[in-house]
Amino acid sequence: MDYKIYDRLQAELGCIGDEFSRNCSAILEKSAADEQSKQLVEEICAANTSALNVLAKSISEALIAAAN
Repeated sequence: MDYKIYDRLQAELGCIGDEFSRNCSAILEKSAADEQSKQLVEEICAANTSALNVLAKSISEALIAAAN
């Protein structure tokens, strides 16, 4: 196994949810939508960020298991 690739992938997996959340926040800041709409979008973004983090953790655990 190429551990440089493995380590890089692990680091990138850890950033997926954070990057998605930052992108959502930046888009919402530029939005002219009303506050209620922004709140709903924020809730959707938070749920998606959570799902991405769960997915990244599952992939990470699979990589660890495959490396052993």
